[in-house]
Amino acid sequence: MFSKSLGLVCALALLPAAALAQTSNVAVQPYTFIAPGSVTGGGSILHTGGGVDVVHRSGIGAGAELGYVGLFPDGFDYGVGLLSFSGSYRWLGDSVVPFVNAGVTTMVIRGSGSAWHAGGGVDYWLGDGFGLRLELRDHMPFGDMSHLWGARIGVTWAPGGRVAR
Repeated sequence: MFSKSLGLVCALALLPAAALAQTSNVAVQPYTFIAPGSVTGGGSILHTGGGVDVVHRSGIGAGAELGYVGLFPDGFDYGVGLLSFSGSYRWLGDSVVPFVNAGVTTMVIRGSGSAWHAGGGVDYWLGDGFGLRLELRDHMPFGDMSHLWGARIGVTWAPGGRVAR
């Protein structure tokens, strides 16, 4: 019940952001990714998912993401779902846009617990509204010294056009 309520709150929070995308100062950038990685103590993982970033012309952004992570190749069927909320900053440019982000993550499928995450990467825009996204991200559970990191590769797009400085 909690995860459904949280999903509804996220959807309602992001709908006004889509309306803001009609101005030239804000862009909504959905993305998808796949991320091979590792977890502390050994074990390869695979993290897949997608999300949306809302980016202001100043480079400041916020986003939400839903993903699924599991041990790979054995154990992926028994993975957990992760819901993340992030703040970000982008150094806006023409085709190469570096970014950093950080935020909180909670398990929403087959698990409980929370973590904070930090990462950075680059969006490489191939055209006006389509790009490749490369990112390194580390999830660290609260009160624990373990890490779940991944090297993400994916795509991003900007349906209303990208923001520029």
